Amino acid sequence: MYDAAIVGSGIAGMTAAIVLAKHGFRTVVVEQGPKTGGLMQPFQRGNCWFPTGVHCLGSLAPGQILWRYFKYLGVLNRIRTVPMNQDNFLECRFPGSTFQLPYHHDAFRDKLLTLFPGERKTVEQYIADIRNTVARFSLYNLSAETERNPAEIQDSSLNDYLKGLTSSRELYAILTAINPFYAVPSDECPLYLHFLFMDSFLNSSWRIDEGYCSLAQAFEDSFKQAGGQVMCNSLVTRIECTGGEVKGIRTANGDFIEAPRIIFAGHPKQIPYLCADKALRPVFRQRLAEAEETLGVFGIAMSWADSQCPMAQTDIIVYDSWDTDEHYHQLLLSDKRLPRMLYFSGSPERTDGAYSVVGLSTMPFSEVVIWNDTKTGRRPESYNSAKCALAERTLDAAKQQWPSARTAATIKASFTPLTFRDYTLTAQGSAYGFKKSINAMYTARIGSNTRVKGLFIAGQSVVLPGLLGALISSVNVCCEIFGRELLVSDIVRETQ
Repeated sequence: MYDAAIVGSGIAGMTAAIVLAKHGFRTVVVEQGPKTGGLMQPFQRGNCWFPTGVHCLGSLAPGQILWRYFKYLGVLNRIRTVPMNQDNFLECRFPGSTFQLPYHHDAFRDKLLTLFPGERKTVEQYIADIRNTVARFSLYNLSAETERNPAEIQDSSLNDYLKGLTSSRELYAILTAINPFYAVPSDECPLYLHFLFMDSFLNSSWRIDEGYCSLAQAFEDSFKQAGGQVMCNSLVTRIECTGGEVKGIRTANGDFIEAPRIIFAGHPKQIPYLCADKALRPVFRQRLAEAEETLGVFGIAMSWADSQCPMAQTDIIVYDSWDTDEHYHQLLLSDKRLPRMLYFSGSPERTDGAYSVVGLSTMPFSEVVIWNDTKTGRRPESYNSAKCALAERTLDAAKQQWPSARTAATIKASFTPLTFRDYTLTAQGSAYGFKKSINAMYTARIGSNTRVKGLFIAGQSVVLPGLLGALISSVNVCCEIFGRELLVSDIVRETQ
């Protein structure tokens, strides 16, 4: 018998597992795939290592929030972090204009004032509102206080906020350009969501050297050192509940893992299929079923055989118009145009003469639903042909931006929302889980606790999307188990 069992080994699952193991809980992580890590797990093609879901990280400088969490989790000393270009961590390309943006709040403010000298009031207000908003989120600031989320930061959309500040098309586009990082259009994006992402990356921005040690391996090693056990190739088929309490989980291998605490760190829409009909309230089942997903992604993985790579220390987002939300409506397969938005990210260093570069764009699951009943490695020729053609169009878009790509860039792999679905069991291949829309705040935000005693939920669908959001969701679960004051004081003490 275990004290706790974790379903899923992504950032949320492994965070909870390490915290529990550090506090003396006999803990097991159960993973359906052959390796731990979820979207932390990179993949290799030839000599190139490509990230699956972790392309850049914010707030990893000493003393900053992700640095402190990684240090507490025993991960920081196992990985190699590489700072991005402080003067150009994010490059935004629009028709006829390119903007190179620095990190650090003051540098970012000064750059915007240089570009838009007549917008001083807007820029100063924007930076002040970021700082005031993020200060209200306790686990983002390692405070033992409960969250303080006034209605105005939950009910106000980013679009309404910015339209009230500026009439500048260009400034609006720059400030909304990072929306692919959380996949919510500006007119639906809660203000706090945008501010938390901006603040994290403005604190500092980093790459992980996947060739040195992947995040997935670092988390697994830290968990095992704390005494935890990992069970891979173990698909969970049932969460056993009796008398309103969890008893354990069953796997497709026929194993029963007994534990009085189950932390489910997969996609929440799987939960109703794993629990008995009467274990969960009908209204909760309905909420999960009706929650809207964020879009999936189409991507290409390229080797960049050149002495320089424009994406090595800089994330680059290319838009084909000044409307940063148009890509949410694009159809990549049926519309033969180039993607309306492309995000490019590269490895910090060359390996054997080449950089690893990933190019991503949003893609609705409806475009690949005709192949819904197929699996990775066993898809029909129609799928492979469509995917390859789209990969070549995406490469053509890169060649238009960087002429050197004509000789330097070679496609090594490509992937669609079906790929994400197969490897992570994520509904519709969703890139960021439930869509955090102001139009669906009730269904999009679910709690860490369930009505079933001992059953908890963690992951990016719970609190915030992305790596930091998934991590914080698990810290929040552990606060429910140990008490917020005790756990936060532990983290603060160990990361001073």
